[in-house]
Amino acid sequence: MSPETMSQKQPELSAASDVGSEQNDPREQSVEVDEATAARILRKIDLHLIPLLFVTYNLNFMDKTILSSASVFGLKDDTHLVGQQYSWVSSVFYFGYFFWEYPTTWLIQKLPVGKYVGINTLFWGCVVAFTAACTNYGGLVTVRFFLGVAEATTSPAFLTKEEREIAQKRVIVEGTGMMKRTWKPEQILECFLDPKTFFIFSMSLLTQIPNGGTQNFGNLVLKGFGFTSLQSTLVTLPASFISFFTILITGWLAGRHANISTYLICIVVIFPVIGSAIIYTGASKGVKLFAYYLLSFGPGGIPLLLSLVGANYKGSTKKLTVTAVLFIAYCAGNIAGPQLFKESEAPHYNTAFEAIMISYALVVVLSLGLRFYLMWTNNQRDQTEGLVQSSLEATAVQSLEEQLAVEIDEHEDLTDMKTKGQKRRVETRSNYHCATTWTLDILHHPSGLPVTEDSQQRNVVQNLEDASLKLYEYYPSLSGQVVNDKPEGAEGLKSSGSYRITEYDDHNDKSWVHVEDRTDVLPSFEEFVKAKAPMPMLDAEALTPYRGIPVGHDYSKPAPVIYLQVNLVSGGMLLAFNGMHHVFDMTGLGNFIHRFAKVLRGEHLTGDEVHVGNMNEKTIIPPLASRIRPDPLSQFRRESKLSNPGWAGMPVAAPWLYYRFPASTCFKLKNDAAEELSQNEQEVKWISTNDAIISFFWQRLVIARAKRVDTTETSRSTMLRPVQGRRALDPPLPSNYFGHIVSVIATTWSISELEKASVADIALQLRRDLKQSNDFHFRSLAALLREEPDKTTFGYEVNMNPDIDIMPSSWADLGLYAVDFGLGLGLPDFVRRPKLAEIMSLAYLMPRTREGDWDLCISLMEQDVAALGEDKVFTDLVEKIG
Repeated sequence: MSPETMSQKQPELSAASDVGSEQNDPREQSVEVDEATAARILRKIDLHLIPLLFVTYNLNFMDKTILSSASVFGLKDDTHLVGQQYSWVSSVFYFGYFFWEYPTTWLIQKLPVGKYVGINTLFWGCVVAFTAACTNYGGLVTVRFFLGVAEATTSPAFLTKEEREIAQKRVIVEGTGMMKRTWKPEQILECFLDPKTFFIFSMSLLTQIPNGGTQNFGNLVLKGFGFTSLQSTLVTLPASFISFFTILITGWLAGRHANISTYLICIVVIFPVIGSAIIYTGASKGVKLFAYYLLSFGPGGIPLLLSLVGANYKGSTKKLTVTAVLFIAYCAGNIAGPQLFKESEAPHYNTAFEAIMISYALVVVLSLGLRFYLMWTNNQRDQTEGLVQSSLEATAVQSLEEQLAVEIDEHEDLTDMKTKGQKRRVETRSNYHCATTWTLDILHHPSGLPVTEDSQQRNVVQNLEDASLKLYEYYPSLSGQVVNDKPEGAEGLKSSGSYRITEYDDHNDKSWVHVEDRTDVLPSFEEFVKAKAPMPMLDAEALTPYRGIPVGHDYSKPAPVIYLQVNLVSGGMLLAFNGMHHVFDMTGLGNFIHRFAKVLRGEHLTGDEVHVGNMNEKTIIPPLASRIRPDPLSQFRRESKLSNPGWAGMPVAAPWLYYRFPASTCFKLKNDAAEELSQNEQEVKWISTNDAIISFFWQRLVIARAKRVDTTETSRSTMLRPVQGRRALDPPLPSNYFGHIVSVIATTWSISELEKASVADIALQLRRDLKQSNDFHFRSLAALLREEPDKTTFGYEVNMNPDIDIMPSSWADLGLYAVDFGLGLGLPDFVRRPKLAEIMSLAYLMPRTREGDWDLCISLMEQDVAALGEDKVFTDLVEKIG
């Protein structure tokens, strides 16, 4: 079945899911996310947002608490307040706040943000000034209402367009989704039916009731203890410091240690329970002051509660709904709080402190209840989604090649209940590292790292071994080996296509880190860097003893799931990661190495990272509904290879080499193609840098090959483009899943048309053909691999003619050069795929360098390399590394 007919049978994806208008689509200037850029954007967000929030909320809070200070300096007498009027003056602020929140949210989207916020700030200042002119209850109520209206508006804007996009992609990587404009009623219903919402609303309401009371009556309470008006103001200073340091310390602890946020909430609200009980029972002046200070711990629970909300809710409409619920609880609690302070009970306010004690005590109960509910939900998800319980039960899925980083699509707007791998977090955490994936070569990643002294080498190796043992605890299956399940009568077969993971004795009680001194075999580190690490320097036999794809390994020998060889060279080391391709695709292996680097830096893995890394591939892709017949995927089928004892190899020599596309070339190719597309009436007006580079190389390679290959007007060339299926599935899989979820999309052109086409035309067709990569395709592929007993009848390269076709995988957009291996190693100087078996026309776009260059690794005949060297269009833009 041709790709053209296959795409007609499959459900059509909206073009908006991966392309958009040059003028209107926010992705038209899309930038690829790397770890260094994301960290820079995060710092910029912090530098702008935190000071802005700090100053703004300080002023906001002063507006609220100034009423309490004024109350002990004659406000009630001067404005003739009696009975509960002062309580209503305190509460009415939140009526204004509640009333104006929705209109201001709507207006800030319709009006220029800077002008609107500026006018609102001026209005805010005027309202504050008018407070001094109030002489009666009516004036105070009116001014306080409008003060609530003024403070309902806040909207910082300080990022450029590209930076906002990267910030959004960081949120996606964290697993809490990105905001969509589509309003989904089903998410509203889910939010209200979600038991978490009951816990969150109740805890928010109960923490705000004491807050609303004490911030308006605090000075009156202190004056009732026997302090003067001035003293009651001064003694509130320690209370503010207690609140400040409580929030600071609990926030640090929650980010540092997993699974303690609900416990921290219990701890901080226990102090107000004790304090309110002491005040309620009556005691001496000093004891009551101490008890009042205990109340100051209570506000520390509010940020912890909000962080739990951010970590446990996903889906744009659901997030907005729970935000609205929290806002209602916030306003309701602060309206109710002052009403508990009855004028008839002044100055002791027994009812109020009894209510404060009960409120915080209930928060303890609810916090523990929320914790147990989240833990129960996570356990249910482990069972439903198939968390791997034993490394001996995992079964690997075979395929040959790699991934294409596909753009973010509409699948992202899933709720937390409908996203696989989205575990409820019973903790909050601080994460200052962008969670990018790391796609590597087929089972090897020599990462060049400068290490000079022997003592430094020993320390680094010890750190690597410690990290590997820690990862065994997180992911038990990594300690296993891949076994080739050979059918009877095929004992000489090297690869049956069917594999499983079994126990690997060599890994027991030790790490998978192996150290080899290669100073006499490999060039010095300085020579590697100076030559840009060309392919002839990268001897795979010296870097690691294992091969990862089926055709390259004799399974009569151990085949560890993961193997790291530390190759010591003069002035540095090469880290060669070897992971069995039956277990990992390159995105999956990259995800693993990202977590390895994280542990190496001394950081803890999150509960989500551990859960996703152990998900069972047997059940991770749900089958198609019984009434839907899977695509037979005829384009991947071939005759059985069970009678073939091994791979014969390429009929001609096709050495591997590297080409470099400098950053300036990448910009030119994409910019020129995007400009051409914007001027044409095409449904697709956006392409990626990846699209532009691969289109350009495909065209120049076909022109070069035409000099040695006999072609006619009807001769055709095909690009077989590997794509990963994590986001194509519905619902999508977590982007940091380890396993193998890859297929191949074919784009075929006549050679005569390909030679004359523009890069924009070729890239446009590549982007259109990505629609073939959808949920139906990947579920059909999973069905084929599950049900076909003879896996040797399947292969992505079945219809590939290596003389004229090309199969390029892309690992470029994954921030590999920004991965920090921690103390003693730091950032790699280069990232390379070593020299392995020649497979002509197989190509890999390597991880983009910190300078923005893209390197292409490809297996080519010498005649093709020479022809490319004579192509001035090619050599003007591309550098041959070798």
